[in-house]
Amino acid sequence: MPRKPGPRQVSLPFDASDGDDAAPQPAPPTVGPSDDDTPTPAQRGRPRKWASEAERKRAYRERLAADLAEPDRLRQELRNARRRLAGRDAELARLRRQLDLASRQMARLDADATQAAATRETLEQQVEYFRTRAVRAENLADERRDEQDGR
Repeated sequence: MPRKPGPRQVSLPFDASDGDDAAPQPAPPTVGPSDDDTPTPAQRGRPRKWASEAERKRAYRERLAADLAEPDRLRQELRNARRRLAGRDAELARLRRQLDLASRQMARLDADATQAAATRETLEQQVEYFRTRAVRAENLADERRDEQDGR
């Protein structure tokens, strides 16, 4: 996280190369970032002049932190996206397993229904066969009774 910019450094009223402390010299004008003059990232031309070495280093650290923060943010977004994707993949796998299970159950139920229909048809045929035999046997018994009565 970049440091908060502090107040601008004011240069001392004397030059350190001079040995004369009695004659203060006017401070050199500071050339640095102004509030309305913000540099653009792709600024062309001559490099900027800084008021002090500390300000130049602070600006460099801020730019470096901003440059390093962007890949970190992208990595975090990538981790979150991968986590969401893994969750969705797990959900998809679970739903596919449920679909396979339901498909197998449906196929088994269809086979059972087909077998039950075939068994029903067979049983209906047997019922019809025994019904006709019962009717024949009853007719035969009636004929025998008539014959015995008619004798």
